[in-house]
Amino acid sequence: MAQGRTHRNGGQLPTPSEATPAHPNDRPEEKRKLLRTYIYPMTNASRVWEAIVAITCVATACIGTFKVSFESRHTELWILMYIFDALYLMDIILQFFYVYFDYGVPVTDLKLIRRRYIRRTFIVDLLSLLPLELIAFAVPGQSFWRTMAMFQLNRLLRMYRVQTFFDMLEMELGLKTEYIRTMKYTAVSWLCVHLMACGWFALGCTGKHWGITEECEHEGWTEGAEGRADMVFPNTNTGYEYVISMYWATATSTSTGYGDVHAKELSEKAYSIAAMLAGVAVFFGLILGGMTSMLTNLDLQRAQFTHHLDTIKQYLMEEDIPETKQKQILKYYKYFWSRQRGVESEGIFDILPFTFRAEIAFQTNKGILDKTQFFAHHNMGFLRMLTLVLKPTLCLPSQVIAVKGDSASQMCFVHRGEIEVVSKEGESLASFKHGRVFGELSLVFNIPRTANLRAATNCDLMVLEKKDLHVILNHYPEVMKRLYEMALQRFGCPDSPLSGLVDVGAGIEGMFGHLTPGASEAPEMEAVGSPVSMRRASALRRLSLRKPSSDPMTGHRDSITASSAQMKTADSAGEAKASGSPGSPPVTDPRRASGSRKSIKLSDSVDILNVNVKPPVEEGAPCAWFRLKCLAVVDWVASHVLDPTSTFCRGWEIFIIIMIFAVCLSHSYFAAFYVTSVGTNPAWAVGSAGFVVSYLMDVPLLLDLIIRLRTGIFTPNGILTDWGSIRTHYVRSWSFVLDLCSILPIDLFALASPHRGTARLGLVACLKLNRLIKVYRIPKFFTKMEESLNKDIFLTRSLKLFTYYILFAHWCSCLLYAQSCPGFSTDPQEWCVEGDWVDSLGLAAKEMSMHHYFVSFYFTTATMTSTGYGDIVPGTTTGRVLAMAVMVVGLLLCGYCVSEIAATKANMDAAR
Repeated sequence: MAQGRTHRNGGQLPTPSEATPAHPNDRPEEKRKLLRTYIYPMTNASRVWEAIVAITCVATACIGTFKVSFESRHTELWILMYIFDALYLMDIILQFFYVYFDYGVPVTDLKLIRRRYIRRTFIVDLLSLLPLELIAFAVPGQSFWRTMAMFQLNRLLRMYRVQTFFDMLEMELGLKTEYIRTMKYTAVSWLCVHLMACGWFALGCTGKHWGITEECEHEGWTEGAEGRADMVFPNTNTGYEYVISMYWATATSTSTGYGDVHAKELSEKAYSIAAMLAGVAVFFGLILGGMTSMLTNLDLQRAQFTHHLDTIKQYLMEEDIPETKQKQILKYYKYFWSRQRGVESEGIFDILPFTFRAEIAFQTNKGILDKTQFFAHHNMGFLRMLTLVLKPTLCLPSQVIAVKGDSASQMCFVHRGEIEVVSKEGESLASFKHGRVFGELSLVFNIPRTANLRAATNCDLMVLEKKDLHVILNHYPEVMKRLYEMALQRFGCPDSPLSGLVDVGAGIEGMFGHLTPGASEAPEMEAVGSPVSMRRASALRRLSLRKPSSDPMTGHRDSITASSAQMKTADSAGEAKASGSPGSPPVTDPRRASGSRKSIKLSDSVDILNVNVKPPVEEGAPCAWFRLKCLAVVDWVASHVLDPTSTFCRGWEIFIIIMIFAVCLSHSYFAAFYVTSVGTNPAWAVGSAGFVVSYLMDVPLLLDLIIRLRTGIFTPNGILTDWGSIRTHYVRSWSFVLDLCSILPIDLFALASPHRGTARLGLVACLKLNRLIKVYRIPKFFTKMEESLNKDIFLTRSLKLFTYYILFAHWCSCLLYAQSCPGFSTDPQEWCVEGDWVDSLGLAAKEMSMHHYFVSFYFTTATMTSTGYGDIVPGTTTGRVLAMAVMVVGLLLCGYCVSEIAATKANMDAAR
């Protein structure tokens, strides 16, 4: 029989089965055992259940107050309430099995769990579940059902679970705090407005209940509606009464206050005071204050890095550092920001335990060691230690990484980007790309660098220092011996490890093994075996040396210059190759092996197109130059990809953003204000030219799609120009789908409509609203502008906020007017809804003009900015619902603008 272990002081230690279990995901067998008895709160199932409970709590509060104030005669509402009670009863039972944490340690003792729950929230949960509505049977009468609904308000005690749910989400790392707070603020604001509306209606009317007749106070707030035909109380439509109450609650809480619905009696005025203060506390205090805090924290990292960069700029200027060096230093910091957001990755996990840190490093850098023959298939402990000492390094384009003859003490792994092997003249011989390793032999032997290396693009390297490797090898002597044997075997001679590697050009493959031949080597080999190809390439070379090629799109010329002596040298080198003996090595022409990339593409295009080459033409002949120039243009059209950082692409991006902004304004205007006068041929509100202009605006949208298909993909490590990368990053993205949907000519379906004249024009204008899908490019453009460290962040955000406000205010103006005047009639008297705000202002009898638009924009601005003069108010139920949406959207938008500016100014002044 197994006995428990004994402590040295005589006490019995718990057996493994009695010990407190760790996290259930650590060991599967303990997880299964734990789930039979306990419920772990950090699982996905627990999160889903907590979300369901929170949603039912909000729904219970809304339904319960609605039944008391408005109507309790819907049987479905009573059934839903008792279903929610059953779910909450299940949750109370589950609370007795929920594991809780004591200073980060999970507590699984059932006695402790139950004691903790009973002492904390069990009483509140029990009170919220008691069927107090049964008390109504003791006081029967005509108001039985209303009394029964009132006793069900004890369910409001459950609302604390909503706050608990959001607090739990905010405490979890890895979740988007801004999304969680948005959901929390939405729930809080909705509950606030709903409770205000229910209380406001209960002050004026009794509501609809079985056994009693609905009555309203004759001297209350409902009396003010007697003079208006659109507001009648009591009303047979409960939805209408609810909308009126919500309309008052929204206007009060957002401080809009039109004044068309207001308090009359003393009790109503007291309730209005409480509603005003609650609305200010919720919307202006909680929501806008939280928004400002959130935006300030989101921008804090950028502000700190910008302050650091400004300090560096000031230091460089004071020390008179050359301007070229200043640009290189600033360029490095900008790349550091784009790659790592200004955070140094080295030492980021130092706070973790050593074994955990080693596991993370091994999982992150395992791919590097697998691609290095030197370190593949070694002791796992050695590999784990090795991954801990790998250090990330960033390199800029044209930055020298290694110089031939210098001492070498590092092995580098190309994590991102491309590195070139260059000659003394700076000409590219070969390239390292993603996943390649160089310098591994220098970790074993004290040998100098055998080639010049420089970064061709922005590069991310993982570097292993010799000293760090030697420290690790002291603990693994068998690995040290094996590495030394592998190095000797690779050199081929133990006495002279550098034998055969003196000639860099001939020994590149032997030293580096992973080198990718340069793009110019394949055409060079083909030229050796074919005299015709040799003559063709010689003619092309003379042409490129004499007349630099020009980019048909940008007009930039290749930077290729050469003297006549250089041209003769190149021709003689070509002739030597053509007439060389088969056994002799070909003479390598550095210019052809490493010339400019544009001239290499030109040579490749001639071979690919398989042009019929005629006998060589005398140098300077116009026909030869014209023929080759045409080939260059054809090659450019077939294979050229636009550089996203070029002046053309940047200018086009700004132009298309301006066009999208104009399209969003014009097309929505045409859809809402599209008739001018009575007649057989009605025209647009801005004249018939507006119809033509709206279609001319579609041309840039179509061109933008074509240009984006021929634009390279910008990455921090370079520009991806192949079609596969463009297809992966753009064609298979949602951006391509949205761009395609925005240019679909669905307005052509209006031709099949039986309507004529104004009705058809209105249908065309509405169908053309799919162009507004393109608006998604505007936020992406401003986000890109804010990411740039060169732009003035305050001016950029001011322009962004101005653009957002104009767009939303314009769209709301169009919606409010279109709701009041749907049109689709040749009779001006039938354009607008009778009794609505346009009809009450007398605008319906006037011809369409910009006057209508400015009045609508005035009404929208007064609503969005919470000014609410009250001279223009909605007169229909639909208009009030739309006005409520404009109030909330306007308050949030204006609050966002104020919060964004406040956060920007706060971070700008933080350095002081």
